[in-house]
Formats: sequence, C-alpha cells, structure tokens
Amino acid sequence: MGALKVITLATANTEGLIVAAGLGDDRIEVSGTTGPALTVDGGESSTGDRLVMISIENVADFNYAPGQANDSGALTMDTSVTQFVGIEDITLDAGLGAGANAADNVTINGTSAANQIRFAAHATNADEATVWIDARPAIALRQFTNASNVTVNGLLGDDVITVAPNKADTNFDNLTVNAGGPADADRVMVEGTSGDDTFR
Repeated sequence: MGALKVITLATANTEGLIVAAGLGDDRIEVSGTTGPALTVDGGESSTGDRLVMISIENVADFNYAPGQANDSGALTMDTSVTQFVGIEDITLDAGLGAGANAADNVTINGTSAANQIRFAAHATNADEATVWIDARPAIALRQFTNASNVTVNGLLGDDVITVAPNKADTNFDNLTVNAGGPADADRVMVEGTSGDDTFR
C-alpha cells in the first residue's frame, strides 16, 4: 500500500485515459507529449489536489484555459492537452536545464467574466512565479529559463490585472498583457519592488 504502481497501456488502441484520484490530497504528475487524450479528476478533496505538468522539451510551452467550474479547465503542455476537474493547485514545470539557452513560454487565459488576475514573480528564486485568477487554482511556475515569455489574456469582462515583478533579475523578462474587451473597462496595475524602481 502507498507504493507507486506501474500500469502499461497499448497506446495505439487507447484513445482516452481518465485518472480518477479519489479521496485524499493527491498529487498527479504529467510529463511527455504522446499518448491518449488525458483527463485528470482530482476527486473529493476541496483543498489539496495538485496537478503537476513537467515539460521534457528544450523549449517548454504551456497554455492554461479555465473551465466552467473553478477547479476545472484545460492545460496544453507542448503539443498535448490535459483536461482537469477537482484540482486546487497547479504547477507548470519548464524543466530548467533541459533548454537552458532557450526561453520558455506560458499563456494564461481569463474568462469571459470580470476577473482578478495577479502575476507575481518569486521574491528570491528567479525561475519561479505564481499566477492567481479569482478563486481558481493557484498556478505555480517553476524552473523557467532566463528571458522566458508570459502572456496574460484577460478576454472579456471588466478585468483587473496586477503584475508584481518583486525582483530585478527575474527570469520572466517578457510579460505581455492583453486586457481584451470591453473598451475602457479593464485595468492593469504594476507593483514596484522594495528597492528603487523605474517605470517607463
């Protein structure tokens, strides 16, 4: 009991795979770019189910799209899409070192409603940051290489998007915010650090 179990699937004959974690605070890790269409169901825990996406590509590409419920959505990692439900925390791991000389990419999408979106780089670890969208799972960004690209799409609704760089030498050098519609209703706020800041 409690040990990992190996399950072998004939992927040529398997079109879809559902991972149903059941009760407890579960951690589900996904890596690789081939295999059947994957759906992850975190189960009944309301606070502790974490979905960890680990890229094995030289340049990691992630895309987060929220679902109808706060704990649901879709994550594209490189060329594979994982649908999820019942997830309270998300980690996107770019695999620092696999492509140390190439910038990684992550796109975070809001909803058609009004959203509160916050991007905050880690105060001490340059390769880490966190993104929050309303009451949806916190999205931890880990092991992103220098000069990585972050795109935040607010989409529709009266969105408030906050950016907190927290330190000068963060690896998330290129941040693009697309507030979306409607016109004259979205706000973008940039927070300074504890040091001397220059806003341009």
